[in-house]
This record gives sequence, structure tokens and C-alpha cells, in this order.
Amino acid sequence: GVLAVLREPDFEVRQVSANVADLLGRSTEEVLGRHLSFLIGADDAAVKMKIQYRKAGVEWGQGNFEAAESGYLDLWKNPQFKDRTGRDDVLTKLLLLYRTAGYFSDAERVLRKQIALRTDEFGPDSSKVIEWKIELARVAQQLGKYDEAEKIVGEILAYNKNLGVENESSSGRLANVLVRTSKAKLARQVLEPMVYAVQ
Repeated sequence: GVLAVLREPDFEVRQVSANVADLLGRSTEEVLGRHLSFLIGADDAAVKMKIQYRKAGVEWGQGNFEAAESGYLDLWKNPQFKDRTGRDDVLTKLLLLYRTAGYFSDAERVLRKQIALRTDEFGPDSSKVIEWKIELARVAQQLGKYDEAEKIVGEILAYNKNLGVENESSSGRLANVLVRTSKAKLARQVLEPMVYAVQ
């Protein structure tokens, strides 16, 4: 294989092994100082998106919130990004970024859009929709919108009466939202099936 040394966050090729010409058909001089995508011939959209995802993470790690946000948002909105799991992962990173920065209104905005997309795709009672609704209820709490959080929790409970055994992670997060909205009795009901399953 070819060994390359890159400069982050730009992914500029700083050094490359001499076998680059033999393996990739590009001279060392041609590659140095160029973006990694030139080295690997990244006309492939998937490769470009992986590079963009990594770059957004590097930007965040270096404290450049705006660049990280822009990178994650561009990926999430990109119509070529068809991998649902990957898109959900990007949204998870974006939400974590917003929460860390205290931008809960931005988190709420993208969550509502995600829920609308997933509802159109899977229907309102899908576990994929419920997961994002739980996140929305948590964000609503963080914004001090306790009535809104309670309303969302009510929708979740109406669509999925038995979260417990089949989805422990969702149950725990939903119970947390319920406790914070003074619904401890409902929280117990959500967690009860999970407790019995362990016994």
C-alpha cells in the first residue's frame, strides 16, 4: 500500500511513499501539497463524504465549532448520502455538538426535520421515529419547554405501549424524561417490563 502523512484539518498530503507512482499512477511531486482526495482519486461521493465526516470531527476536536457544524450539516443534507445509518450517525454527532455548545434550539430544529423525514419513511410508530422523539423530548426539557416534553412523551407512549423488553436504551432515556417531567409513575411503568425480563 501507499503510506501518506497528512496535515489536519485540511487533509493536505505532506509526505507520501515512493511507491505512489507504481500503485496509483501519480508522481510524488504531483501528490504533495494536494488534498487527500487527489491521492486516492476520490471522485467517489462516498469517499468524499467519509473525508468530510472525519474533517468535521477534527474541526470539533480543535474547537472550531462553526466549521464542524457546517461539515456535519452539509453531510446530513447531502442527497447523495443515502446510507440511513450513516446519516443518523452524523445527526447524532451534530446533536452532541449543539448540546455541548448549548445550542438547544438548533438541536430542536434538526430533530424536528429528522422526525418528519423518518415519519414519512417509516410511519409515526416506528422505533426509528420514537428514538428521535425521545431525543426531542430531552432537548425540549433542556430548553425549559416541559409541557412540550410531556406532550412528546405522551405521543411516544400512545404509539408504543411496550418499549421495555425490546428496547432497553429507549426505555431508560424515556424514563429519564418522564422523571424530569414529574411523571415518576409512568417512568416505573416503562421500566417495569425491563426489570422483569432481567429477573
